[in-house]
Amino acid sequence: MRVSAWALRLRTGRAIAALNVAANISVLALNLLTGVVAARLLSAQGRGELAVATMWPQLLAYLLALGIPSAVVYYTKVKPQRSGAYMLAALGLSTAVGVLTAVASSLLLPAFLQNYSPEIVVFCKISLLA
Repeated sequence: MRVSAWALRLRTGRAIAALNVAANISVLALNLLTGVVAARLLSAQGRGELAVATMWPQLLAYLLALGIPSAVVYYTKVKPQRSGAYMLAALGLSTAVGVLTAVASSLLLPAFLQNYSPEIVVFCKISLLA
C-alpha cells in the first residue's frame, strides 16, 4: 500500500509503469509457483478438475464486465469532477451483475458440467462465490 501511494503521489508515468510491471511480475511468479505445486500434488485428472473449477469465475468475470472498467477510466478522464459518481455507478452495476451471474451460473453450471462428479460441481459453485 505504501508503494502504491508513493507512485501515485509522484504522478510520473515511470513510477506508475514500474509499479505495474512489478505487480505483473509478482502475479506471474505466484501463478508459476502455484501451478507447479498443484501439478505435483494433484494427478492429471485432479489438475483438470481444478482448472474447470477456477476457469468459470474468471471467464464469467471477463465476459460480463460489460466494459465497465474502460468506461470509468474514459469518463473520469473526460469529467474528473464526477469521478466519484462514476465509481459509485460502476460499483453498483458490477455488484448487480455479479449477483445475477452467481445465481444464474449456480443454476446452469450442473448442465455444463454433467460429465464431472457432483463434488466437482459443488466445488465450482463455491468457486463462483469466492
